[in-house]
Order: sequence, then C-alpha cells, then structure tokens
Amino acid sequence: MLKLDFSIESSIDRADYVNKYMDPCANYTAKELETISNYLLYGKDEDGLSCVDKKDVQIKAKHSTWARKDAESLDALLEKPTFDERGIQTGNTRYKNPKPSIDRIADADVPGMKDLWKAIDDVQYLIDVNKGKIEDPTARKLTSTELYEYQHYMVELRRQQFILKDMVKPVICRSKVNITPVYDMFDISIPWDQEGSRFSIAPLGLYTYAKMRFDDPRALEEIDYHWNENAEYVLDFRKPEHIYELFELYGDLETEMSLDVESTATALIDTLNFYRERAHLSEEHNTILDLKIKETPNQLICEVLREKFGVTHSANYISTIYKQKICGKIADAAILHYDYYLNREIATAWKKCTCCGEYKLRDTREYMRRARSSDGLSSICKVCDKEKRDKSKRGEK
Repeated sequence: MLKLDFSIESSIDRADYVNKYMDPCANYTAKELETISNYLLYGKDEDGLSCVDKKDVQIKAKHSTWARKDAESLDALLEKPTFDERGIQTGNTRYKNPKPSIDRIADADVPGMKDLWKAIDDVQYLIDVNKGKIEDPTARKLTSTELYEYQHYMVELRRQQFILKDMVKPVICRSKVNITPVYDMFDISIPWDQEGSRFSIAPLGLYTYAKMRFDDPRALEEIDYHWNENAEYVLDFRKPEHIYELFELYGDLETEMSLDVESTATALIDTLNFYRERAHLSEEHNTILDLKIKETPNQLICEVLREKFGVTHSANYISTIYKQKICGKIADAAILHYDYYLNREIATAWKKCTCCGEYKLRDTREYMRRARSSDGLSSICKVCDKEKRDKSKRGEK
C-alpha cells in the first residue's frame, strides 16, 4: 500500500522522502504513480509556492479549467472563436436596472409618504410584539391567522412606498436590446375578443363590456354570441383549471386594477366575481376561497374553519376543496349561465319559482325532481328550498 508523508511541505524534502523510501523497482500502478507525481509537484519552494502555483507545470483539473488562459492582447482575444464582447465588460452591465430603494430622508417630500411610514411602523411594531421581539403587555395579542394577515398587509404597505415614489420620482432605465416580446394577459393593450385577436374569452366574453348579456339575457335581442375558437389563447370560465389559475393570480390582478382602472384586470375580476356569486357557495367554501386569495397557508385555514364552523379538515383536503369543489362549482355556474343565454328566447325552457318569483331554467340543476309535478320538477327552486331547510334546522319559520 502506498504511504506518503503529507506533513512534509518542502519540495526538496518531499523529493528526498521519495528517493529514500520509495522502491524504484516496485510495480506501481498508474494511479499510484500519479499520486507520487502530484506529491512532488505540490511541494513548496522557498518562496512558499509550488511549481503548480507558479504555473510552471499545468495540472489537468475538473472541467479542464487549467487550459483556460487569459488573452495577452485584445487582438489575441478577438481571434478566439468563442469571443463574446460582453465578457470584457467591467462593473455593472449597462442593461441592468438599478435596484429600487426607499430613503426616509430623501423621499420624505413625496406626498403621503410620511403617513404611509407611520402606518408601516405601527404595523411592524405590532408584529414584532406578537413575535416576541419586543415586550409590550399593553399591545394587542394576535391569533396566528391575524398575525399572518398582518404580515401580508405589511408587504402591501411596503409595496405602496414604491408606487408613491414612482408617481413623483420615476426611475428611467435603459431598455435591454434584443428582447423577445412577451404578451401580458393583464395588459389593457391586449385586444380581447376583437376581430383578428389572439385572445378570446369563453363563453360570453367579459362582464364589464357586456353587462346586459350577463345580468338579463332574456331581455337581450341579439344573434348568439360566440367567442373566437381559433384564437391562440382562450380563457374559458367553464373550465375549473382556468378558474383556479385566475384565483391564484387574484392579488396581481387587484394590483394591476389599482394602478389602472381601465385595465383588463378590472374586467377579469368582475367576470370572475359574477360567476362566483352565481355559484352560491356555502359560507365555509366562501371562507376558504377568501383565505386562499390572501395566500393563507392551509394549516391556518384549518384552524379558522375549526374555530368558526367546528369542522376538522386536513391541510391536504383544503387544497382538494379549493381546486375541485369550489373552482368546480364556479365553472358549473358558468356552464349553467351560458345555457340561460342560449335558451333566452325559448319560452317553454323557463319556469317561475313560486317562492322568489324569479324565472329560472326548467332544469334539474335549478329545481328538485318531483314525480307528481306535470314537468317532473318542484315548484320552488333549489336556492329557495335550501333556505327553507336551513331555517327549519335553526327552528325559524
């Protein structure tokens, strides 16, 4: 077995050690010979450097970085086939945008900034107290859910600093060249549902631009609306996965809406909320959805549901309720409403509820089955029937 004394540092002493203890007639393997060679090469001279350090000898290292030499002149650099002029830039690249920052002294003249800072300091103080960083027995005690919401609120407050500053002191940055254009689906410049557009909304477009089509389709006289099925990007409110993605981006949509009231984000939120209202979600489901929009962790949602409704769910089941049941019900509501629109001129397709007096589609999705009825459906709609049963459970008349 090969044994070398690596406590010896001098290259001369290492050479003497090898000459004294190594048998020149021994049948060393290639790996052992390489180890002995490296042992000698990495010995230090009087100046404290080895021949490898001084580049008298080049040792092949991992990824062959030993072969990479700095060009001696600009001409030599230009002759290299892999030359890239970006490699000789020094300092910050001219394409890099400056990192935004807030200076409480320099930005104190921005209107509303001082009031915003006071709100930030007050909220941060309350958070620090509840996290145990500051002792203050007089401060309000927050539940775990409230603490999470306050932290989320703090992020929004800090974001507002940059919005206020940009309104008064906008930062002008250089544009990066050769940028591949990317469509932002929430940009107002996107021509949703216009002729020749790459973007379309199914099944009835956006609520903001066609309120009568949504609110009272029976009173509308028009040729059936149809979205552009050939559009490259189609957002379909009848698909649960599309509903889910919209709720996941709800916070970004609200931010975009606050920055530009005419943005498409406003129309998307209005349409989403329209179908959500028609889904008639239970109080428990509405609570879950509101908390998911705020990006509340599933474990905290479980605690809220246990305190508010006395129900116990696992964290994983919260995701199942959110993705499958809640988003599924909203998508079903969009499907039913589209059927309302398609049957708006067919009188026999409608039935008046004897309880609320509203005309609803003569369909098992709207009315309970009843064998003795002439049309096989109950005289009151499902919404009214549920309200009656809930009152009965509570002992109300």
